[in-house]
Amino acid sequence: MSTFITTVITLLCAAAIFFILKYYFRWKKIRAYADTQWDEHKSEIVKAIEAIGEETPESILLFMGSNRVTENLIITIPSSIESPWAGKSFDIRTTENMNIQLHTGSHEVNNETSMLMVPRIKLKNGKSQNVWSPSRYLSKSKPLRSLFGKLNDNEKE
Repeated sequence: MSTFITTVITLLCAAAIFFILKYYFRWKKIRAYADTQWDEHKSEIVKAIEAIGEETPESILLFMGSNRVTENLIITIPSSIESPWAGKSFDIRTTENMNIQLHTGSHEVNNETSMLMVPRIKLKNGKSQNVWSPSRYLSKSKPLRSLFGKLNDNEKE
């Protein structure tokens, strides 16, 4: 009886390892493809996401334009947005304890940051809501689906 249980457990572990490795390599391939798509089509992706909005955006998302990580990062909040933080810069230094300093005025930005106006939609009850979910971006944007349509084709290869 114990041999049977040992055999079943061994088969289950082997199956689990097989599926984990299968999905890991699939994820790695998708991630590499997505990174190349991002570099090539960043502005198109941002425009497609922003076009989902039905209302005036109230939130922005600042993100790094490259995957390059540096020890010092200066992020300047665009002065074009309505916010008490508009035009101010944050100097973030990577140390043992994260050190963040707030500066006013213009600063030389040493990193490429991009801005995404978070889409805002009107719900059935009449209230407005920000859309943060990537799956909702894809479901609501045909141009975005077509940009990432190659992803499914690439995944099948």
